[in-house]
Amino acid sequence: MILPLVIGLGRVDRGDDAIGPEVARTVAERCGPEVEVVESDQPADLMHLWAGRALVVVVDAVRSGAPPGTIQVLHLGAGKAGPMQDGWRSSGQGGTHALGIDTVVGLAGVMGTLPPSLVLVCVEGSTFVHGAAMSSSVAGAVEATVAEIMAVLPGGGA
Repeated sequence: MILPLVIGLGRVDRGDDAIGPEVARTVAERCGPEVEVVESDQPADLMHLWAGRALVVVVDAVRSGAPPGTIQVLHLGAGKAGPMQDGWRSSGQGGTHALGIDTVVGLAGVMGTLPPSLVLVCVEGSTFVHGAAMSSSVAGAVEATVAEIMAVLPGGGA
């Protein structure tokens, strides 16, 4: 059986970008072996990671202009991919992370490599500076973000 996959996207040493890995670790603790959980700091790796999966959840920090800590959930997947919301772009870190989740999803849609069910759970960030801690607004959204993810997993992640 192919397990659902949760991907925590981000870097723990870049302020609010740490939300992805932090949430992924919490989901892993709560779900155990029923869900595969991985962390990545490279959006370019997403297509490789989700290959062959029926259900993939990606959690990431975004800059869309919403108040910091705002959680946005977008249900996509093969045949369902629509335009990404404005601002769901890279956090401006350079390197391959400059691609942004919007670019990766768009490319996967064109290539026909989106999983059947792709759920993006994005948290509005405010600081992405190297060495910064997660802001209080984003840290305060960790539990609600975990709850959003658990709600889309089979059996609530249990």
